[in-house]
Amino acid sequence: MKKFRVLSLVIVFMLMFSSVAMAAGVPSNIVIIGNKAYELELLDDASYIPELQRAVAEANGSILFKTPTGNLKNAVDMTDVEESVLPDTITLKKADGTTEEIEIDHSVVVESVSAIDKTIELNVAAFEAEEDATAKVAIFALDDEGAKTGTAIVTANSAEIIDNVVTFDVSSKTFGDDEYVVEVTIGEATQEVNVALEFDAVETLVADINAATAAQLATLLADEAYFTGFDVAKVDAYYTAKEAAKPLSTVAEVQEDVVDAVAANSEFDAFEEELTDAEVTSEYAKYLVLKGQFSNVLDANMDAYMDTAGPIFDTDLNTLDGAMTDFDAISDAIDVINLDAVVAGDDGIVFGSIDGSKPSELNAYKSALEALVLVNDEVTDSNGDTKAEIIEAIDAELEAIADAREAADAEIVKAETALADFVAANGEVPAEGAVTEYDDLVAAIEALEKEDLTKTELALTTLTPAIAALEAETLDLTIVQDAKDAMADFEAAWKVAYDEDYTTGSASYDALAGSVTTLEGDPTDATALAALKADVNTSGSVKHLGAETEKLVIYADALNTKSAAEMRTLLFDLQPANEFTNLTPNAAKAEFAQYVIDALAEEATAPADFDALQTAIFTTGYLGDYTTLISDVNGAADIAAMITALEAISEDYDALGAEAKADIAGVVFEVKADLETIAEIEAAMGL
Repeated sequence: MKKFRVLSLVIVFMLMFSSVAMAAGVPSNIVIIGNKAYELELLDDASYIPELQRAVAEANGSILFKTPTGNLKNAVDMTDVEESVLPDTITLKKADGTTEEIEIDHSVVVESVSAIDKTIELNVAAFEAEEDATAKVAIFALDDEGAKTGTAIVTANSAEIIDNVVTFDVSSKTFGDDEYVVEVTIGEATQEVNVALEFDAVETLVADINAATAAQLATLLADEAYFTGFDVAKVDAYYTAKEAAKPLSTVAEVQEDVVDAVAANSEFDAFEEELTDAEVTSEYAKYLVLKGQFSNVLDANMDAYMDTAGPIFDTDLNTLDGAMTDFDAISDAIDVINLDAVVAGDDGIVFGSIDGSKPSELNAYKSALEALVLVNDEVTDSNGDTKAEIIEAIDAELEAIADAREAADAEIVKAETALADFVAANGEVPAEGAVTEYDDLVAAIEALEKEDLTKTELALTTLTPAIAALEAETLDLTIVQDAKDAMADFEAAWKVAYDEDYTTGSASYDALAGSVTTLEGDPTDATALAALKADVNTSGSVKHLGAETEKLVIYADALNTKSAAEMRTLLFDLQPANEFTNLTPNAAKAEFAQYVIDALAEEATAPADFDALQTAIFTTGYLGDYTTLISDVNGAADIAAMITALEAISEDYDALGAEAKADIAGVVFEVKADLETIAEIEAAMGL
């Protein structure tokens, strides 16, 4: 029921626009729903409601119309819609019961042509360009037959696209009144559109202005069809400005660089006279003149504006600095003073160095900068940095602090683990002062857990060494048990692998045994403890023994498993240099795993240890045999060679007669280049 009410409201709304025309190629008085369209008379017919509801559902609620101002809109939420979203073909249902297929032209469109500034605006929505894409635009003349000539008159290689519109400036050349073709390329797509230019009148006018005497210029600038603000009293100034600015290319340039520039200079002269009036001795009175002219003047910075050592005034308040020649120069100077005031930290926060500041200081600095409104965002402070560059530097420092905080938090987790391990080994939390390394680590953690730390204060130069120091103390308490645990794990793995107790064969095991035996007799034997620590720290015997234990487990599992899936997993640990990883296709990995199980089962004597097993499978053995079986099939030069290759793969095939072997070999020979596994070969054999 809700959908019906929404649709009804939309229909009523659409009827209000019954005289509205749609996009190019689409008749007036219709509403578009997806790839269907209806004349508005049908919307007033209740019998069409079910059909309209289905159409809206299929179009995911899209109902489009065009406003009297020419904007394509979504009738449900009144958002603007680009005409490029229209489908290529729309089926129009008419009030008389007939239908019509309407083809929509998705191409670049000339939105406007300005003779005043000699620009062409092109709607490029049809390209559906990616964000930040630019357009290459070129304009060509047409020959007598209307075909494009070979050389572009004007080219823009990276024209900006704003709201799907490209503004193409062609003011550098003369066009007259004629038709041209504009070529637009975005990405790999290129489209062309013809455009009629009527520039002869303005080009003649601008040429005359460039060549005019003062008297001639007065007549030309007085033409209100092209220029505004002409003042006959300023003709001499216009002429001087024109001579300095020429060659001028457009009416817009003449307006800006001649008429408007002279007016601005006159206004500036009057302002300068008032500001520097020697009869006005009050600094505040002069400040009010400055404030009355510029919107970016801030009362808090009055002293800086009026400082005769500053950028605005010369040695006294009755003379402007030599660089203050126009309103823009003074406005920029005011912006610089305002920016410097924030950079100087007048609010009490020292912003002299971004690198090494606290987050609270940086955020306050950034907020002050963001709140500062500049007329010219490109002005720089006394250090040569723009507002945007300073904010960028602040953001970079805040990001660096965040990274340092993240690293510190991760290291704190390690530190807390080290504390917990020591307490577990010690049996209790040590009393304060009893274990220096424990106290040092606690203090290092507390220092890093404080808020509002600088990047330097978050450095791990204290915490990381403190962790290592306490871990060394913990090792003193656990080393004997660690060694015994490692030896026990090794003994258990040995028992599983060889079905007998370990006696000898592991240098790592034997390296630990003597010291452990001594310490089991006398746990306080400092010499034996030192020897055990030296053995562990120097040769890494506990670590090495753990690796040997892992090899024993893999070795035993590989010899005992009957599962191809389990063997497949074990082969990744057995491989010496990615030989199994690189076996392709993936189906070959599972097949080879079963091949290894079968090959081990046929061995009279199992490989003696992990290294021997690795050699048997990879270095000199099964993998080479397996891949050779497949390569012999794919590389067979003739049927006889194929028969030999297939006999090595299949016992059933080997038992066949000569004729049957030849027939099957012939079939496999035809497809041999595409066979990648034994299973594929056997399937091709048909056995």
